[in-house]
Amino acid sequence: MSVNDKSIPFSFVAEKERAIECWRYYAKKWAKYGKDVIWQLGLRGKGDRPVWESDNSLSSHGLWGKVISEAIQTQYNIVKEFVGDSFFSSMTLWSEGAELYIKGDLLIPQETMIIFSDVGPTQMMSGDFYNMERADNREYGIYYHVAYMGSGPHLATGNNPRKMLFNYTEALQRGDHAYSIMNVSNVRELMMSVAAGAELMWDKDIFDVDDFYVRWCRDYLGSEEIANILDSYFDCFMKATEEEMRRDCSFRYNIHYTKTDFPYYTINDGRVRFMGRNALNGEKITEWIDRLKESITRFTTFYENAFRYSVDPYCKYFIFQARYMMLLETWVLGCGLYAEDGDKCHLIDAAEALRTY
Repeated sequence: MSVNDKSIPFSFVAEKERAIECWRYYAKKWAKYGKDVIWQLGLRGKGDRPVWESDNSLSSHGLWGKVISEAIQTQYNIVKEFVGDSFFSSMTLWSEGAELYIKGDLLIPQETMIIFSDVGPTQMMSGDFYNMERADNREYGIYYHVAYMGSGPHLATGNNPRKMLFNYTEALQRGDHAYSIMNVSNVRELMMSVAAGAELMWDKDIFDVDDFYVRWCRDYLGSEEIANILDSYFDCFMKATEEEMRRDCSFRYNIHYTKTDFPYYTINDGRVRFMGRNALNGEKITEWIDRLKESITRFTTFYENAFRYSVDPYCKYFIFQARYMMLLETWVLGCGLYAEDGDKCHLIDAAEALRTY
């Protein structure tokens, strides 16, 4: 059987030798790029989630920690075999990795950089970033979500550059500057966040949000004037309370909460879509109804105000994201009202919003 045989489950427990065969196969291919490769080590399960969510081979997280440690060391040795002693490697903790590492159940090669991640739905750094002690003889970095498939920003720019600046400042204050990577997902929709992140990684100390707005709007939207209203775009999104954030996110993420000048947990387009799906399944979203109405009004106002600046085709596309959010939330509002009283006229209104988009 070959590594391409789909009948073999990819499991470091049940099919260890086959998993190693697969790692060796691809390590050999990447090794030809030499020192330009940063080797990401780790073991996660299907859907980029903790391995135990899709594999019940072991009875405890502690036992999984030992298996993941062995997998990481095996991967490290494979890379060393193909490229020699000197290479860059990293291991992103995610929530489950941090839990295992703090308890001593996860071992990571000393030369491998440890990478902290933000919590995707909030785009704020996770609890382990704040709680874990750094070792003097190890390098650290961060993984940051400009976009997040599921409940984060995905089809509309939703990551406030002021929030990004806050998180990168926090990372640099802790010395986590050996490595930084952004998950950008859909580049076209998220150009502003990608550009802000690139500048922040290059030199956070000279990054000024207001100056960035002016330059970015001039260079990419064809109008410096629209910079004056960009903050109001981010103010259009619904905001959740700390309690709502913990209810939504604590089941999978290690949450750290602190008061900030910007909304800590903004309800981006991914979370909005989940809200609409849940309402269609009969779940009442009563606590969101008024916030939906207010957000729709804000997005409508921003769209109408911004459209007069749209002298450049991409500017039209950027502000069209406000219209997308306005219509998406109108759809969710219709679904939510239907869940409240069962009147199908609300679904007709919801469907019309999708057709209009």
